[in-house]
Order: sequence, then structure tokens, then C-alpha cells
Amino acid sequence: MTDTGAGPTGFQPTPRVVRRPALAHLSDILRENPTNPPALRVMAELPLDILVVDDQPDVVEVIRGGLQQAGHTVHSAMSGEEGLARASTESFDAIVLDVMLL
Repeated sequence: MTDTGAGPTGFQPTPRVVRRPALAHLSDILRENPTNPPALRVMAELPLDILVVDDQPDVVEVIRGGLQQAGHTVHSAMSGEEGLARASTESFDAIVLDVMLL
């Protein structure tokens, strides 16, 4: 896909290739998009220990796959109670939580 960027004056700069996000690596998307908050851009650079709390195993696996692909270590809890217990006794850089478990 190309973006010619034609302006109102008719000037057309050299076409540039635009990466399709669906085909890009997750960490590239987080790092390269200047509209992402700084925390997301930093997250793309650092390997983090992340706890995923969800009672649906398939959801946990999808999230785990994307985060591991980006280089992070992923831990999981299958209930709100288990997530709270793990968060109370272990140290995580981030927690992904299904808010319906609260």
C-alpha cells in the first residue's frame, strides 16, 4: 500500500510505503507510533514480567502469544482470587485483568 500524500497545490512527494499494522510485529507498532503514550513505547523496548488474569483459557492464550512474541514473560491466573493472591505475593511489571472478575 502506498500513500502519495498529494496536497491541495498538486505537489506530490515521492510515494512512501506504509506498513500495515495487521502484518507488523506488536513491539514495532508500539515503538514506532508517535501517538502511543510513552509508557507503551517503553514497554515495547523492555522485557516485562506480566500477569494475565482471565477465567477464559483461550483469551489468556491469545494475550500470552502476543506478549511473548514481543519478548515479555507472561504468567497467568484463572480467577480474580488467584490473580489477587499472586499479585500480593509476587512482583509483576504489569497486570492484564478481565475487569469482570473484580
